[in-house]
Amino acid sequence: MWHARSLRVARIAQLFVHVDEESHSMSCVYTTKNAPSNEAGAAWREVVASIFFDMELDLLHSEGFDGQAECWDFGDLRLTRFESSAVRYQRLRRHCDGNEPQILVSVPLASTIEFEQLGRQIRCEPGQFLLEHSNAPYEFRYGERSDMWVLKVPEAMLQSRTGSASRFCAMQFSASEGVGKLFRDYLALMAQHAAIADPRFQALMGMQFTDLLGAVLEADPRVMQSSGSAVKSAHLARIEHFVRQNLTDFEMSPERVATACNISVRYLHLLFKESGRTLSSWVRELRLQSAYELLQRGAVGVSVAQTAYQMGFNDHAQFSNAFRKQFGRSPSDVLREARIATSKF
Repeated sequence: MWHARSLRVARIAQLFVHVDEESHSMSCVYTTKNAPSNEAGAAWREVVASIFFDMELDLLHSEGFDGQAECWDFGDLRLTRFESSAVRYQRLRRHCDGNEPQILVSVPLASTIEFEQLGRQIRCEPGQFLLEHSNAPYEFRYGERSDMWVLKVPEAMLQSRTGSASRFCAMQFSASEGVGKLFRDYLALMAQHAAIADPRFQALMGMQFTDLLGAVLEADPRVMQSSGSAVKSAHLARIEHFVRQNLTDFEMSPERVATACNISVRYLHLLFKESGRTLSSWVRELRLQSAYELLQRGAVGVSVAQTAYQMGFNDHAQFSNAFRKQFGRSPSDVLREARIATSKF
């Protein structure tokens, strides 16, 4: 379950693997408590790289640094309770190349986060949350001891719900009221119920949480305004809703989508051109992501051919090639791994 790099981390920081005796589910706890004071910074750097990805860090107070992180995996999502003394993290350009894009969602519970990415500078207070993109340089710092939830989500998984994920980065979102509060509360609920050991249910919890995150992001009025006029945003919202509701429709076409949304085909293409993508490529990405999530559940009776057909692919070979290109794994590999994991319970 855990990154192979954890073996190296364990030599620097202290690594505990907690196994629930009834369900046999695991969580990992990293701590610098027993690391020599002159190695605490190096230990924490390795912990951060193991849980999230590579970045530089500077300890803002030279004396008495300590940090602790507890992690749980829910399918392709990773949830971490993250506590440490004051630190500045820097994701540099050299860290951003050649890796699958990830989104971090940071929800501070104590102390303020100062964050800079994509030319934007913000302060994120407790009661708010922010998004970070792994493939763009950034700086993330807090001047006092901090406690936060951090959710790591594959960019493709979030984009299948919201479109471009970068438009949400370096913005504060409320986690203290409405659906934002539900989002924050659900983080704690996921950690409390991580003992649900069957990987199918863990993956399902991750998918449902990504749905909730997407709803929170798209409900923010600034996001609607940032992508153009209110009218364009409303049209895009209707288009996205229609497409998601009809992913299995073999007859889906620009003409069909335009008619359902009461716009012209020309205007439909113009809307997507302004977003930097085409309707057909976006629908293809959505279908592949939905297929991945179906296969990841490893349900009895599910087959690769059935899933391909269900998601609108008539050509099995074409589906398998597109799937491997997008995810770096074949659909049969994903299904086999899901069933192996499920068979252990």
